[in-house]
Amino acid sequence: MSDGANAAAAVAKERADQLTDMRAVNQQLQATIDELRIRLEAGRHEAAAEVSRARAAMADEISQLKAAVQSMRDRLDAQMAEGDTAIQTVRASNSGEMKQFVTTINQLRSELEAQKASGEQALGEMAADFARERGTLQNQVQAIRLELEKRP
Repeated sequence: MSDGANAAAAVAKERADQLTDMRAVNQQLQATIDELRIRLEAGRHEAAAEVSRARAAMADEISQLKAAVQSMRDRLDAQMAEGDTAIQTVRASNSGEMKQFVTTINQLRSELEAQKASGEQALGEMAADFARERGTLQNQVQAIRLELEKRP
């Protein structure tokens, strides 16, 4: 073989090696992208499950508060049925307590609304984080594609 043929064979082998290396890098990048997608989906599912748990907890708290309020109403109705004299006595002795109940209920309602708003805000922040992360990953994938396309 001549030097020219040896050089051409060496160049061809080097190009084949580079192509093999690029394929390996491409496969590794694809595996990384697939893994990141899986993690992102798992994060979404986890966030959705966390939101569901938070909603369930809030629903339980609301249910308990409704039961407490209904119990208070039932108790008040029973006291009113005892008679005018008993009612006046109960009203006089319990007016402060009723105000406290109303204040407590209003405070609990405000706390629940604040918790709900906080949960919704956290959900919004999580969604924004996931969107940013997805955008970043898409940008990285695009940059890698462009870089791979630029290579000879």
